[in-house]
Amino acid sequence: MRRWHVLVSVAVIVAFGFLLSRDSLARLAWQQYGNARVALALNRSDSNLDMQLGNYYFGGTIGRSEYDLEKAERAYRRAVAIKPNILWGTTSSREFIL
Repeated sequence: MRRWHVLVSVAVIVAFGFLLSRDSLARLAWQQYGNARVALALNRSDSNLDMQLGNYYFGGTIGRSEYDLEKAERAYRRAVAIKPNILWGTTSSREFIL
């Protein structure tokens, strides 16, 4: 096998690994490092994480928060798109989205 075949194969494996583990990386970025921006960018299908990030950007996370309505709305809308009934217990975010 030529050297470039090996490099392409490794690159493809790394790319697929990244794409398959984005949600795990997003949870790690948020829970271990508190990096909401990275978590919001990486998350694709974890509605609970999106709700946590929406609360963070809406100012509802106790002890830490950042007020950014655009990011809060983006996170809440993604959470609802993933799991439509997720807003049943959160009045402020439900009013914000609806």
